[in-house]
Amino acid sequence: MQPNVLLVAHDPGGANVWAPCIVPLQQAGFDVTLAAPEQSPAVHRWTGLGHAVTAIPHEVCNTPDGIASWLSQQHAALPIAALLTGTSANDFTEKHLWQAAKHLGIPSLALLDQWLNYGIRFASHGLADAAQYHANPQHPYLPTRIGVMDVLAQQEALAAKLPADRLVVVGHPALAELAQQPAPALPPPEQGLVLSFISEPLAAQYGTHNPLGFTEADAFTCLIEALSQLALNAITLWVRPHPKEDTTAWAERLAASQATCGPQVRIALAPADWTPQGQIAASHVVFGMTSMMLLEAGVLGRPVVCVQPGFSGALTDNPLVLCRQGWVAPATTPAEVRHRLEAGLIHADKSPVRWPVDIKAVHHVVAEIQRLAGIAVS
Repeated sequence: MQPNVLLVAHDPGGANVWAPCIVPLQQAGFDVTLAAPEQSPAVHRWTGLGHAVTAIPHEVCNTPDGIASWLSQQHAALPIAALLTGTSANDFTEKHLWQAAKHLGIPSLALLDQWLNYGIRFASHGLADAAQYHANPQHPYLPTRIGVMDVLAQQEALAAKLPADRLVVVGHPALAELAQQPAPALPPPEQGLVLSFISEPLAAQYGTHNPLGFTEADAFTCLIEALSQLALNAITLWVRPHPKEDTTAWAERLAASQATCGPQVRIALAPADWTPQGQIAASHVVFGMTSMMLLEAGVLGRPVVCVQPGFSGALTDNPLVLCRQGWVAPATTPAEVRHRLEAGLIHADKSPVRWPVDIKAVHHVVAEIQRLAGIAVS
């Protein structure tokens, strides 16, 4: 019988980073069972790729006992050689699973998907309680192994006081998949200037104690003010809400912003069937705050503009790794946003982002799972 691995994620990041590994795991001789909390972004992501996904009921995910019972039933029905998960910062499903797996003697591997919020992913706090976590950083929830993207992520994870013996550098499978694709052609001239704004639910995630100094609404307002000052015609701005955001609220925000920009700028929600890569390809320049889509845009050769109004910290403390490493300078005012946009258009054929990507990431992940399951590495 082929060894069975259980793959569970909640957030889009976790679903995306694992997606390129599913078929290679099957090709390596594993049965792969996919599961995710019902109605979670991971369910939509994986089913959209044609995979069958077991929906975990909300009442099961909400308690450690519920998850422990569910995992025990899964293990009894079909023994689990390894538990594979994402690393959500707010949802606790994966955290409870690591604890339950340890009790059952099941090894676990959790992949990081972003150079951000390292420690809190393994803490008893969510992002809204980040101040309490940073006052006394503890990590009671730990999988057997934590897969990190590169040496930088390993160093930052160590600085966040994650245990060194749990960390393993495996790369970022989703970025590796992108890096092997040809750069998409620019939008045709008749479309004019096409821009994208990638939103994130920062206000909801951080609550009233937002350490960033800005929310998605602040960043969008800053961008709109910059666009209203451009002496250009025929601009289209596609806004991509995060899967956790309310599109109705965004539609209202867009309608109010249209009057600020005037008829030369068309503002609209991105088509719901656009993939992240499809939206990047349809854009000349991509705007965002801390989203992974900014790294994806750079890998695909598109200029990116990091909009962070109100951020006054040092670059080394910036939430976006591109800024921390000096690849992109954050724009904190409408004037800076406009300047970054104009620079991006001048050098549209030379993306400022040259983020190094290990294209063998999927191989590294599969090999680590084979080691955890006690199987010879292929």
